[in-house]
Amino acid sequence: KPRAETLTIKGGKIVLDDVKFSYISDHPAICGISLLVPSGQLVALVGPSGAGKSTILNLIPQKTGLVFLLLKY
Repeated sequence: KPRAETLTIKGGKIVLDDVKFSYISDHPAICGISLLVPSGQLVALVGPSGAGKSTILNLIPQKTGLVFLLLKY
């Protein structure tokens, strides 16, 4: 919005809890991943092509399981 205030994030964390995702039913791309990224931490997802790195990032918003963005502003 033209007059919207800038949101300043002062802390928080990203939590994935037992998240599952499939592009095609019965063929899971991600199966039961849990991850905690504390505020201010840098995390690298590494692996070969097709391992699911981009899929994990695209889980926000979630598909199944719990994905939390806990922000302090």
